[in-house]
Amino acid sequence: MEALSQLLIFKLYALGFGISFLVQSITQAKFGRESAWGVNRGWQTEIAIWNVFAIVVLLALIERKFESDLVVLGLLVMSLGFGVNHLHGAKNGPARRSNLIGAAANGVGMILIVIWFLFSGR
Repeated sequence: MEALSQLLIFKLYALGFGISFLVQSITQAKFGRESAWGVNRGWQTEIAIWNVFAIVVLLALIERKFESDLVVLGLLVMSLGFGVNHLHGAKNGPARRSNLIGAAANGVGMILIVIWFLFSGR
């Protein structure tokens, strides 16, 4: 499946990290109130900083047209971990809208990677 390339996956993940950055920085109070974990400006700011790092790394890979199965695998593992963590939060927390959104976003990322893997001939 040529349309779904590693570089496209990197671009989509960079977009997702950008959205997460905005949520964890600009709207962190609202997002936190709607999550199982509540508002924690310190941790949410650290997550926002992590998102900036991930965007920079992915943009460097995109700019250089550098593909890496290991980076794609890393994104899959990361999404699996974040997705499971969000599902756990949604299951065990009173406020869980943010957790459901996080689980869904990571699920979409994992599905894209699995589709890429199945149709890329790897």
